[in-house]
Amino acid sequence: MFKTTTTFSKAQNPDVSIPLLIDIYTQELEYQEISNISREYNTLYFLNNPYNFFQNKLTNKFSNFLTGKITIEETEKEYLVSFQADISRLLIKTGIFAALICLTFSVLGTFNWAIFLFALFIFAVFSGTAYALTAFTFPKYFTRLRNEIERLLKEEMKKRA
Repeated sequence: MFKTTTTFSKAQNPDVSIPLLIDIYTQELEYQEISNISREYNTLYFLNNPYNFFQNKLTNKFSNFLTGKITIEETEKEYLVSFQADISRLLIKTGIFAALICLTFSVLGTFNWAIFLFALFIFAVFSGTAYALTAFTFPKYFTRLRNEIERLLKEEMKKRA
């Protein structure tokens, strides 16, 4: 399970509410072309189609996650935004790639244990690299997203004033 959190200060964002944040995060999930999004009061649930590799943008920040949720909790001084997701879509993508390597050599009639071990090696390297990149870049993206939301909210409040 992959997890990260961020916060919105109530002092800096007095007009923010849980429904408003849920709407904004819903828009971001839609922009990222998430397959299925559902919502409760303070939680967004999402599901990525595990086999839809080519329709999603290459910049889709959620592409390695199969299922997940974004929960927004209110405390006295802030809104805590928690992200939890199952990163198994990454394994599905790399597993299919490794299986295609095996299948290709099998169809060509040159399949042997060396090819199988090579495909297994490719699976391990690609999975490990993708996991490391996700673990390193997604929390930074989630914080940048929070900063962008705060900037947009401040601009909106200036327009209203």
